[in-house]
Amino acid sequence: MTETTNKEASTLHRLLEIGKIDEDSMYKKITDYEGAPIDADLIIVDEMSMVDMFLMNCLLKCIYQGTKLILVGDEDQLPSVGPGSVLKDFIHSEEIKTVHLDKIFRQAAKSKIIVNAHRVNEGKFFLSKEEVEEDMEEDFFWINETNQEKMLNEVLSLSSGRLKNYGNYDFFQNIQVLSPTKKGMLGTRELNKSLQEKLNPNIDRKTRKK
Repeated sequence: MTETTNKEASTLHRLLEIGKIDEDSMYKKITDYEGAPIDADLIIVDEMSMVDMFLMNCLLKCIYQGTKLILVGDEDQLPSVGPGSVLKDFIHSEEIKTVHLDKIFRQAAKSKIIVNAHRVNEGKFFLSKEEVEEDMEEDFFWINETNQEKMLNEVLSLSSGRLKNYGNYDFFQNIQVLSPTKKGMLGTRELNKSLQEKLNPNIDRKTRKK
């Protein structure tokens, strides 16, 4: 951003000098810290969904009256690690002028991932075979399965070779397997064991733990 705009870009923590809070500081936590005043006519905050209520409070305290503040972000992304859904609350309050960018441009429209993400936000199901256009990328696959053993076999099969039909995918370099839970046959613990036995069976687990 600095190279493109010729203006200094930084994280909010560095801008507000929050990193200076340490053992020798009179401030023991961010909630007590007043922040460093920001002398600027315009401030643009990107990835706003990651900003929690404490950081936003600190930012607002440090802005002079008359400074314009532009917040850029996606309320549908994961909320901040800290408390509060600041961006979502701002948007839903309808007290702040908001511009929604919801148009899929030609290049993005070729990706099934992007198109399906928009459909989910609109409460629609994934693209059907009849709705898929010829020039769309093969970057999204929906496998409808409810049996856990079959689902596990699908994951192992995709990870160990099937995806190479759609690109030069190597498991250890290009593939990540995500699971919403730790427990169960499809949880991260059992998946790790099954994937290791399938893809890297010769490694000594005891040595690996060390």
